[in-house]
Parts: sequence; C-alpha cells; structure tokens
Amino acid sequence: MDTALVVGAGLLGLVVGAALDGPIERLPMDGGRDALFAPRCSHCGQAHSRLLVPVVRPACPGCGRRPPVRTVAVQALTALLFAGMAYRIGAQLALVPFVFLAAVVVVVTFIDIDHLRIPDRVTFPALGVSTVLIVVTSLVKGHPQWIVGALLGAVAFFAILLVFHLVSPAGMGFGDVKLGLLLGLNLGWISLRLVVWGLLIGALLGSVIGVAVGIARRSRKAAFPFGPALGMGAMVAVVLAPRLLG
Repeated sequence: MDTALVVGAGLLGLVVGAALDGPIERLPMDGGRDALFAPRCSHCGQAHSRLLVPVVRPACPGCGRRPPVRTVAVQALTALLFAGMAYRIGAQLALVPFVFLAAVVVVVTFIDIDHLRIPDRVTFPALGVSTVLIVVTSLVKGHPQWIVGALLGAVAFFAILLVFHLVSPAGMGFGDVKLGLLLGLNLGWISLRLVVWGLLIGALLGSVIGVAVGIARRSRKAAFPFGPALGMGAMVAVVLAPRLLG
C-alpha cells in the first residue's frame, strides 16, 4: 500500500468535499448555475476560501457561525472514499475514473437523502464523463476490450434494477435505475462479476436502511433513499474486488 498516496487522496477528498457541498445544496433547486462549486456558508450564503476545510469546523468569516454537521459529513465521506479508491487501485491512471465516481456517489447520496430523488442533471453528465475517462484510460493502457466489459456492466446493472422498478415502482425509483448505468459502467470495467457483487451489497445495505427507517418512523411503508445504498455498495465492491473476485 502506498501510504502517501492514500493520505494525499484523503486530503484531496476534504477539499473536493467542500466543493461538492454546493452542488448537493443547489442542483436540486436551481440547477446549480450560480457558482456551482463555490464553498458557501450554509447560514449566510457567503462564499469564502476558509470554508474549504470545514472538517475542523472553522467559523464563517461573514456570520461567525460554524458549518452544519452535514457539511462536515460530506467532506468526511468524500475523503474516506477517495482514500479507499487510492488504497485499492494505487498510483495508476485507472484511479481517476474511480475517484470521479466516488465524488458523484457522495453528491447522489446526500441529494437523495434530502430530496428522495436523483436528478438527471447529476446522473447523465456524470455518465458522460465516466464513459470518456474509461474509454481514454482503456485505450492508453492498450486494452480496448475493457470498454466492452464496461458497457455490458452498465446494461446489466440497468436491466436488473429496471426489473425491480417495474415490479415495485415505489420501492425502486427510476432515478435509481438510471444511476445503475453509471455504477454498472465502472464495475463492469473491472469485471462483470463485480456488477453482481455491487448489486448484492447495495441490496443488503438498502434493506438495512429500509428496516432502520421503518423502525424509526414506525411504518413498514416509509419511503427511504435507495441511491446511497447502491452507490456505497459499488464503492465497497471496488475496495473488496480482489477478495470478491479471487
């Protein structure tokens, strides 16, 4: 393990996490056209570079208030996922697509938690960027056949989630199904078997979340976000890939 790379990726995640707080808050509301990645105070809205590291919860220079717990959680999760991708993939070009995927998973996770939906303006641009990154990396590495695996993974993940959506639209939203294209693309790039593992882990996490939400709200039919479970399932599958595929 390259400890310096993992630590560096984690520190990069802290900074990127601060930038992601803007899209998480503004994309579902106005499309994020107003300074999308500018770190802003959640209380007064003032943009400030000091807010780039709220994981240590510095007070806003404008209003003097500290960032909410969610802002810190976004950074902490981004740092953790970036470090996890660096730990598993190492100093390779392939790290770039998976770090990008990790950032998208963070955005999807918190938007879905807040709004119980995954906006297309997140899913489809991310799918386009991921496709370009995967194609370029595969060609540079001299393995164009990897692209086929990625595309098959996207179709497989999408198709399986689509079946669940058709059977139970209330339990599996179509936003989750479309997210499956992005997750399957990346998992299939590693191995089609990893697509299955990503689905299984995501389903397990989703079941746990569903039960917890049902108990908390005292209702078996309580709505809960499934996108975070799918995203985290994919991330766990990537980190555990050598064991799952070995």
